[in-house]
Amino acid sequence: MGNPDTAARERVSALVHTGSTFSMLPANLLQQLGIAPTRTRRLRLANRSIEEYQTGMAYFEVEGIDGPAMVAFGPEYVYLLGAMTLQTILLVVDPINQR
Repeated sequence: MGNPDTAARERVSALVHTGSTFSMLPANLLQQLGIAPTRTRRLRLANRSIEEYQTGMAYFEVEGIDGPAMVAFGPEYVYLLGAMTLQTILLVVDPINQR
C-alpha cells in the first residue's frame, strides 16, 4: 500500500474484514508515507460504539490488482482491509480457498 500521489510504498499484512466499510491502518504508517487526512468521519465499530477517525486516500495493491481507496487513520495495532477497498480494486473474498 502507499501514497497515491507519490512513489512511497510499504508492504503490509492486513486482515480482510468484509464487515468493515473502510480499510484502517496505523496513523503513523500513513503519515510516514505522506498520506494526509482529508476529513474526519464518525465510524461505527464492531462493538457498536461510534468514534471519530481521520480519513484520507491511499493506494492499495492486492495480488497485482491495484487502485486508490479511502483509508481510516487507526491505532498502531490495526491493519484492516475493508469492503470498499476490495470493491474499488474489483476483488471479492473467496471463503472456500480462504483468499
